[in-house]
Amino acid sequence: MKRNVVEVLIRKMSGFSWQDDKNDNKLALNLLKRFLWEFKSVKPDKYANKSSCIYMFYLVRLFLIRNALIKQEYGVACHELCSLSHYYSLYQIGIQANVVKLLEEYCV
Repeated sequence: MKRNVVEVLIRKMSGFSWQDDKNDNKLALNLLKRFLWEFKSVKPDKYANKSSCIYMFYLVRLFLIRNALIKQEYGVACHELCSLSHYYSLYQIGIQANVVKLLEEYCV
């Protein structure tokens, strides 16, 4: 059930652009906080899908999210988080732990 809520929040994040829009910044921050609160309570998958050689490229997306959060460009962070969810399953144990840690550090 919680995964459905997380997926709905991801769909809401898809409306943000990779360009910073100051008008939507507060809305994006609130959406990230809500996402964090829901995402932390979801049980991660037991196994990570490390079958391809590009598995670790999710760290590039995390770096882009981190840079946006440092600059307080929350709409950009939402866009990059949505992109991350498009290419990787957010419920993989390593990805979920890193996303939660990143959002806790910059959004709380």
